[in-house]
Amino acid sequence: MRIHTGDKPFKCEHCNYICRDNRDLKRHIFVHIGEKPCKSGICDYKFARSSDVRRRMMAHTQKTPFKCEIYDHMSATSCSLKKHMMVHTAVKPFKYKECDYMSATISSLKKHMLVHDGKKLFKCEVCDYKSARSNNIKNHMLVHIAVKDFKCEVCDYMSATNSSLKKHMLVHTREKTFKCEVCDYMSARNSDLKKHMLVHTGEKRFKCEVCDYMFARSSDLKKHMLVHTRKKTFKCDVCGFMSTRTSGLKNHMVVHGETCDYISATSSNLKRHKMLTCAVEKPLKCEACDYMTNTNSNLKRHIRIHTKEKPFKCKICDHLYATSGDLRRHVMTHTGEKPFKCEVCDFICTRNYNLKKHMMVHTGEKPFRCEVCDKMFRDSHDLKRHILIHTGEKPFKCEVCDYMCIFNSGLKKHMMIHTGEKPFKCEVCDKMFRGSTDLKRHILVHTGEKPFKCEVCDYMCTLNSRLKKHMLTHKGE
Repeated sequence: MRIHTGDKPFKCEHCNYICRDNRDLKRHIFVHIGEKPCKSGICDYKFARSSDVRRRMMAHTQKTPFKCEIYDHMSATSCSLKKHMMVHTAVKPFKYKECDYMSATISSLKKHMLVHDGKKLFKCEVCDYKSARSNNIKNHMLVHIAVKDFKCEVCDYMSATNSSLKKHMLVHTREKTFKCEVCDYMSARNSDLKKHMLVHTGEKRFKCEVCDYMFARSSDLKKHMLVHTRKKTFKCDVCGFMSTRTSGLKNHMVVHGETCDYISATSSNLKRHKMLTCAVEKPLKCEACDYMTNTNSNLKRHIRIHTKEKPFKCKICDHLYATSGDLRRHVMTHTGEKPFKCEVCDFICTRNYNLKKHMMVHTGEKPFRCEVCDKMFRDSHDLKRHILIHTGEKPFKCEVCDYMCIFNSGLKKHMMIHTGEKPFKCEVCDKMFRGSTDLKRHILVHTGEKPFKCEVCDYMCTLNSRLKKHMLTHKGE
């Protein structure tokens, strides 16, 4: 009769969950106490409910018989399909009284209510991360255990799940109907356009109480707070180095010449990883310089530095590149795509490698050490370039004048003095620049943003170099 009357007398003591039956309440309690009595017969996964086991079994058998007629979505149950269909129908009958949030399901509304309650009942078993939703914990666990075997064919994005890769592919395939009125930015979602508009308005309403860092979105502030609260739980057994992430520890272990904890679903992927990352022996040597590698493809790419061969051509602006990867990243300068976003701040980039390197700015990790001056670096390439300062070597020479430099990027930028090329254009005032970093600094003139702040007084500026000069005025105080 409770089905007809709607009576739900059984309430969870830990959260707002209520139900009609005592058995349902007992099953729900498993979520909080961590007990998982139901085990999958194929893998080692355990679950609190038998229904979760059935869904897991479908993942093994790949049975997803219920298909969406509008989109490519497949579901294991008719109930899941019905919930998915609400995405297309835009029916959201459940509304929260405290804010404008609306949901297609009562379960989503209950989860949203936890955000207002401030309760974070679910905790990561590896680190101190907590969340109000169990799904967030599951997604977070991928940071600790996931092997990213799903790769985007367009850019360098890699994912631990096929579903995440599908979502990412929308960046490349979905029609961009929402256009910025200030610049040429276009987006597939109105929410992304709203976030982008903050670049022009410069509005940052959310402030960190620890370091005064300002953010445009509350979600970015929450992610930033992990910098202050997250513990360094991953420790090097050789020297005691500690990191907040497994990836940071793995990068550090290269210093000791150790192999890493990489795991793969296939032996071929493992062999390739060993060759590229962990193998000490590099039998293939460049005849023009001291470069050594363990793959023929890497050697071929390197040789193009000496031969200046650039077989890959951009169809939009006729620029030539030595590798297909360089061409793909260049094309993103035309399309405006930057699929890799920092979870702590507003930094976005075209390469997963650059994102990983950027994350070390927040974590403070610098696992690579110079043996000459003890200076620490976030990246092995940065260390190699730094070593050239001690050796005095300047391998990159201009063919027009006597200019020599340590970095190939420096030579490319220098060559633009001779060619007059300025490929980077400001979309606000049409001013042209030789480098993307020059353009980024210039954009701050329009946004009014001054990210570099003096710790002694209220002085703020757009360039780090200006802040360093300013700091000299405080010497002797």
